[in-house]
Amino acid sequence: MLEWIKRLLWQARDETRSRPLTSQLIASLVDLEEAKQLSDTPEQLAELTIKGGTPVDQIGQAIAARLVLGERMELPELTRYVQHLQNRYAVAVGSASFARYLQGVPKTVFEDLTLLKAELKTLSYRLRLAYSITHIRDRQLSIIRTFCFIFLLLSLGFVVASLFAQDVWGLSSPILNFLIIGAVGFGGALTSIARRANQILSSSPLDEDPVIQASALQQGSASLLIAALSGPIFALVLMLIFMSGLVKFGEIQPKFDGAACLSGCGRFDFRVFQYTFSFSSAGDAAKMGVWAFVAGFAEQFVPDMLDGFANIGKKK
Repeated sequence: MLEWIKRLLWQARDETRSRPLTSQLIASLVDLEEAKQLSDTPEQLAELTIKGGTPVDQIGQAIAARLVLGERMELPELTRYVQHLQNRYAVAVGSASFARYLQGVPKTVFEDLTLLKAELKTLSYRLRLAYSITHIRDRQLSIIRTFCFIFLLLSLGFVVASLFAQDVWGLSSPILNFLIIGAVGFGGALTSIARRANQILSSSPLDEDPVIQASALQQGSASLLIAALSGPIFALVLMLIFMSGLVKFGEIQPKFDGAACLSGCGRFDFRVFQYTFSFSSAGDAAKMGVWAFVAGFAEQFVPDMLDGFANIGKKK
């Protein structure tokens, strides 16, 4: 039974890879075969007989098949088909982008067969671009969300394991405490990244230049890593700021009872982890956890605070 399920899953995956769902929704295999028979140029036939290829290639193949069929329609049928494509394009790019597109469409487009065929070609090209960019965008965002999910799970596991170790074995070393705060900040940064990824999905694929948009998504892995690593760094810096007493946020700020040097500290010892800081209450520990998450989530919070310190230093 398990082998049968496994075979079924692999078969479904191979079928999806060989012909993605998007292209099936644009043109069926029947449409594709009919378009091959009606194609009158070697270029058209070559585009319609691509074997394999990327999903973007197959989307283009499906659009080309519908274009071949549309060019052979009579005026009434072609009118309805172009109206259908316009409605589909409006859904794909949103009302604002579609309104901008309509400004360049001739008013008499449905009265002239030549204009109607030109509109068919333009719409087909634009739909191909919109569907291709959407596919690229969704694939990149899927990678980002998977990255966020895995590392959020790991950071949560680390925090839970550390708290368990502190409770069972009484471990409370400064390094472990700093790592817990860093992990919470890391979780805040990942949450911010995942939230921004969902906001990108809500926008139209053609609100911005599609080539620039696709390139930015494909080349954004470095900035993703930097954004994730900034979370724990900002959380630790914010904790040091609270320890120093340089800022006052009133009741929402965690309070510390002071610093005590561990054994082995010399008079000129500047090692931060050689000092222990205790919270005044359990509520202060909870506040520090919330602040660590905020420091990772709101990327500009700690940098803006540091800019304020720098400006104060310049005035002096």
